[in-house]
Amino acid sequence: MKVFQYEFPDMLIKVSNNRKYLEDLCAGKVYMNESGYFRKLEDTYRGDKFDGKCVISFENHTGEFMELGPEESPEERIKIPLDFIQNFTVGFKGDNKIPLYCCSQLSEHILRKETEFSLKFKEEFISEMEQFGSYYAIFSKVEFLQNMLDYIDDNQLGGKWGAVSYVDIHSEYHIEILNDENRNQYNVFFKKDLSYQWQNEWRIILVSNGAPLIGENDHHFVASIKPLSWFHIGHIRELRDNSIEIKEVDDSEVDGNVLRQ
Repeated sequence: MKVFQYEFPDMLIKVSNNRKYLEDLCAGKVYMNESGYFRKLEDTYRGDKFDGKCVISFENHTGEFMELGPEESPEERIKIPLDFIQNFTVGFKGDNKIPLYCCSQLSEHILRKETEFSLKFKEEFISEMEQFGSYYAIFSKVEFLQNMLDYIDDNQLGGKWGAVSYVDIHSEYHIEILNDENRNQYNVFFKKDLSYQWQNEWRIILVSNGAPLIGENDHHFVASIKPLSWFHIGHIRELRDNSIEIKEVDDSEVDGNVLRQ
């Protein structure tokens, strides 16, 4: 991964008010919230009522009706007058019970150059993260993802992962998407409104072909993966007070002191 002109290891950052929670993560216990969790929250930094939903925009629609159904079967299509529609949000059955794990991804978006060989976290990112808790863990995305993929394979699950794209969520999805039979229904979990962009999020979800991984009366799922071999846990003030030093290392060398005073 390139950060400015430097080759940089892919790293993730997780913030929590509970240091034990971060220690459990690094020991291989990944507590995944149900995907509907963030829709329930009333705060403005975590709460997102459109998380994992399509907010349908009628901005560029010129007709008087919204038509739904297969084009090859006109008799099965239905017409809904747009006069009767004010808000239209689309999801799918069970879209609130999918195990979802969120981190922040190290990238240029949240970093600035301090000197030629040192970087600092941008204040916008730190201020955003301080709302989530007082402690952070930084660890290898490559190792974490590989351990999660091993877990997925061992338990015959499916999954999707990647960085979140930040968009104007109220104009991102148009009526035509409702008739797109080839769209991946899980893609909506990887688009969020621009107002959340300083979270710089990376996510992974787990999918089961059988019974839901999170039952109706449960609210989270624990994936037990291999412990992480490299991580650092610290107080979030380190992100503001310290710098990331850039130095040349051998391919086999891993420097545990990412953040330097």
